[in-house]
Amino acid sequence: RNVENKDCLMNLLFIRKNIYKLQVIILSYHLLGIIYDNKKEHEKEIECYENALAIRKKKFGNTNSCDADLHWNLGLTFKIIGKREISNKHFEEAWKIYNIVLGMEYRDIASKTKDGNIAYKTMKNVKVLMIFSFCYC
Repeated sequence: RNVENKDCLMNLLFIRKNIYKLQVIILSYHLLGIIYDNKKEHEKEIECYENALAIRKKKFGNTNSCDADLHWNLGLTFKIIGKREISNKHFEEAWKIYNIVLGMEYRDIASKTKDGNIAYKTMKNVKVLMIFSFCYC
């Protein structure tokens, strides 16, 4: 099933690059990265997230929760493949962006751990943050 999803998203990305706005292209890269994560193809996953980030930074700056989500995913991926320093840099960047975008509300629902991860106070808060991030990405 992941193979079909990957092929479909690759075709969709090609179409979106030629027709649609950049936000949709960014979302396509993000979703394709998630597919590669599920397939354990981490190099391709990293490439997708980095492509999405490059477009976002060039066109929109670095102040959207989608940027933080991409850095978060990169942090997780680099942690999985054993590149701890790079992982921590992405977690740190995600943390900075979440603080800018979500401000004090975010500090009430999460805190940063020593290894760069973000610890949520309750699962309810995780769900709220995920919905918030998805809606405004």
